[in-house]
Amino acid sequence: MSTVVEEEALKKPTGDDNDPQDAYEYFHSRDSKAILYILGSVDKSITNSMKGIIFAKGMMDKLKELFSQTDVHEHHKLVGLIHNTKMMIGTPVINHVMKIRNLFKKLESLDTSFTLKYKRNVILNSLPSTYSSFIYNFNMNKIDVKLTELGNMLQEAEKAQKKEKGKVNAI
Repeated sequence: MSTVVEEEALKKPTGDDNDPQDAYEYFHSRDSKAILYILGSVDKSITNSMKGIIFAKGMMDKLKELFSQTDVHEHHKLVGLIHNTKMMIGTPVINHVMKIRNLFKKLESLDTSFTLKYKRNVILNSLPSTYSSFIYNFNMNKIDVKLTELGNMLQEAEKAQKKEKGKVNAI
């Protein structure tokens, strides 16, 4: 059974047949209720953009149009965040990896997919220069790991850096 927001508006029947007249009246009573629900559920700024639309289906189509534009803006914002996020010195590397991984998950929820290699490259390029030897070794050895494994490897590199820093400060 379809809903009124999916149905095309019925034309008013001509003639003496009651069945089409009953269907017409039933459709329009349901459509009127749906319009009231829609208008009562959305912000006033949105209802203003639906002036002149007289059927619930048209209103739903307009809402889909308006909110699909939001996806475009969200997509653009997430892409910018992914490519502009740099790890701050002092931030645990695993937190940084998880932050970028979560940004990729949000983009994937908007039907944008990326290869694992691309995701790894974005993460590696977002690291500070203190990880340059790790990145060099990672690329030279053509290591193929999932993001969680990359995060674990980077945590080990972070521990090694702290250990080295401690030895240098002890001298």
